[in-house]
Amino acid sequence: MKKNLFDYFNSSQEIKLDSCTPQEIKLDTASQKVNILDTATQKENLTNDDSQIYNQEKSELTVSFPSDVCKDWSSEDEKLKKKKIKNELVTKEEKDAAVPGRYEFLINVKDKYGRSIDDKDYDKSTLLITEKQLSKLTPFERQFWEIKKDYFDTIVFFKKGKFYELYEEDASISARLFDMKITERVNMRMTGFPESSYDEWAARFLDAGFKIARVEQSENAIGKQIREKGGKKDKIINRELVEVVTQGTIYDMNHIKTNHSTFLCAIRKHSLCPNLKDCKADNPNHHFSILLYDSSTFSISSSTFCDDQYFTSLRGYFYKYPIMEYLSDIKYDFGSIWVKPDNTTVVSDTKSILNEEEYLCYSMRNSMIVNFIFILIICIKNSNNDIHFKNDVSLNFNIKNNLKLRLENFLKNFKISKDEILPDKNNKDELNILIKEKETSEEKFLKFLEDQKKILKSKSINYKSVGKEIYQIEVPKDFKVPDEWYLVSKTKSTNRYYTEIITQLVKEYVEIEEKIFQSQGCLLNRAIKDLLEGSKVFEEAIFDIANLDCFISFSKFNEKNECCTPRLGDKIKFKGLTNPIYSNYIPNDYDEESRILVLTGSNMSGKSTFMRSLTLNIILFQMGMNVCASEFESPLFDRIFTRIGASDNLGRGESTFMVELLEMSSVLRYATDKSFVVVDELGRGTSIKDGKIIAKAVVNKLKKMKCRVLFSTHYHNLLKGVSSYFMDSKVVDHDLLFLYKLKKGECEDSNGIYVAKMAGVPLEIIDSAWEYRKKIFDDRNKKNCGDE
Repeated sequence: MKKNLFDYFNSSQEIKLDSCTPQEIKLDTASQKVNILDTATQKENLTNDDSQIYNQEKSELTVSFPSDVCKDWSSEDEKLKKKKIKNELVTKEEKDAAVPGRYEFLINVKDKYGRSIDDKDYDKSTLLITEKQLSKLTPFERQFWEIKKDYFDTIVFFKKGKFYELYEEDASISARLFDMKITERVNMRMTGFPESSYDEWAARFLDAGFKIARVEQSENAIGKQIREKGGKKDKIINRELVEVVTQGTIYDMNHIKTNHSTFLCAIRKHSLCPNLKDCKADNPNHHFSILLYDSSTFSISSSTFCDDQYFTSLRGYFYKYPIMEYLSDIKYDFGSIWVKPDNTTVVSDTKSILNEEEYLCYSMRNSMIVNFIFILIICIKNSNNDIHFKNDVSLNFNIKNNLKLRLENFLKNFKISKDEILPDKNNKDELNILIKEKETSEEKFLKFLEDQKKILKSKSINYKSVGKEIYQIEVPKDFKVPDEWYLVSKTKSTNRYYTEIITQLVKEYVEIEEKIFQSQGCLLNRAIKDLLEGSKVFEEAIFDIANLDCFISFSKFNEKNECCTPRLGDKIKFKGLTNPIYSNYIPNDYDEESRILVLTGSNMSGKSTFMRSLTLNIILFQMGMNVCASEFESPLFDRIFTRIGASDNLGRGESTFMVELLEMSSVLRYATDKSFVVVDELGRGTSIKDGKIIAKAVVNKLKKMKCRVLFSTHYHNLLKGVSSYFMDSKVVDHDLLFLYKLKKGECEDSNGIYVAKMAGVPLEIIDSAWEYRKKIFDDRNKKNCGDE
């Protein structure tokens, strides 16, 4: 059985997916974009027993994969819970479907190709309904099932008036999961909720793992009457599917329950590296193309790379991006692309990528680019405090004058306000004509009112609109009205009336408002189309402004921190190095004597924090930013490898020691003499003897590879010819005092017992530990004397 995604990639089965360019996938509306991605997804819902979910809480990562990829990643409790829900739902659905008079196409369910549920190729997203079966349905039923049959595995929110209603299987699921009350409506089981609660219920179903399809009314009752006047005699209000949303395609902030973006991930494993001639990977069979789609920002990014047998780079993507779903098959083949790497960016391993932002992961290793960014940030820093965006953007990024011309032409045709888009008043647009008709209609109301005041010789006659009953004639309670007036509503002090003239005027007015509403929709589409025609120019402007914003942020960072401009050199050297994140960090100095720095020190003495501080500053340097030090010199690195921290991987049956070795293996395979390697306490997951042997062998190998290494350990005297430093601490009155200063030499004692005392371990255990320590040292000294 394939245990995980990476075993899946190692198998002979290949993910059938070609990556595609953003231009090829870009569509005019969000619903179209969602639909194309959604029809391809293999995500299983709670009604399908094969759905498994893997949650990794530490990195806040949730990934949904097909059942043949990672069936064993879910807990047994989760499997049993979902199986119970499914069985209960199926039992009820089968029972209801068997009731006489229910739809025959639900009794023997088949997909649109005629395949039954037992068929291995059964398409659960579709339902077969013949034309003969559709002809037996009422107009409303037919309207619903013509949509539902193409989204059979999706919860359909069907708009009806001011409510969204769910029918048949969808109603059963909502009742089972959320205790919604089922009623009978138009021969179908039904649940529903007010349209004002749409966001709440959409978020609930999405969070439960379902896809949702939203069906809206494309006209109201007035629009239907207007359509019928034109000769179209459909008996029901027109409705249409406007969007399909899944967990991986959520774009509405009200439906997103995390502060992080979620991505739809398309992965293709190539049978061989397309750039085999220039490929330096040991195994060119592990070549991947990845496409990531962020529905919350409608952005698409792609990458292609060769990976090792442990899929280190691929794992890095899964650490960095909270992938909710991935596409294992698509229905639309756009053709494949491959982008040749330009070898100007640093490759970061899995642990380095975790929690970093987009820009941070592309630290430069080209000295000219780094120097250019330094100069750019200095220019921004030395400029006036007030950034004049129009001039500066045009000057620094050469935004085309075409942008201004396009905006001017757009504003000639459209009038933009905070709440609406209107055509220019001088245009003979349909909306302008309708607005004038509305004004004329309002004048008719006013004229009628003035005439009635004169005829009835009263100034107390006014109009009052209540709900849909607009322009009611309101008069005092005791006012005598003409016989042709008829009562519509009343209060304690007033009566409200309509006349035949007012009734006709109201009807005309409402029809004009409906036409205006429809015309506004058409106008909005025209405005969007007009903007999209110049989208290339706007995208360039947005990209340039985003870059400027990024570099201004770099400059602000430099101003707020005690930074220096680093120098490009042949060795690592710094004075007053601090941490970019923690302001109270104790500064440290270092002058490289050897390419390998072995770091020792007591537990909690600051070894790992120092390693992170140096690594973060190197990344800042290679991004073209100032670093947190009084002086800093460093070469440029092609890769940054980090092996910090240790934990097991129960989901894959890997111990802490195995995880350490797997990550270290990747470092040893891909590090070069231009790489920077950070290793924190390698070998702690096994015995002291084995751990020290492996740590010594690894340091020796890295020394031969001539890469720069920062290696922390509690094993002393690992290797000759390396720089030995330690994080200083001292014992004061039987307590350990941490100084957090980097000093040359080795720390002979890890002071673990003092740390145990600080942690609140009972004193009797502390005392026993000191006795055991004394006995071990005494035995060791006796043995050494005997050997002499």
